[in-house]
Amino acid sequence: MKVRAVGGRVLVVPMDGETDDEGRPMKGDIYLGRETKHPLGVVVSVGEEAPAGISEGDRVLWARDLGAEFEYEGVQFNSLHTLTECPHCSGHIRDDSVMAIVGRAND
Repeated sequence: MKVRAVGGRVLVVPMDGETDDEGRPMKGDIYLGRETKHPLGVVVSVGEEAPAGISEGDRVLWARDLGAEFEYEGVQFNSLHTLTECPHCSGHIRDDSVMAIVGRAND
């Protein structure tokens, strides 16, 4: 069974950040001092109402703490909103959880 995004959501598999030999988070030669979540990942599914321009295989950055995290069949996912329902008119409005497309997964 394949996991699929619905509505205006995008499913992303997070990419791991740099670590040293002991698993401590690093950025280049700098020890970060604590566990960090790197908001960079690969899009694995795009909902039918998501805006044009986001495709499976894109590497994206997203706003920290704005995605719903879940695990399915041993794989960690983040489910991000790209559209949300307006509480006043019930129309769809953009949600900026996905901040940038930074390339294709194989770049």
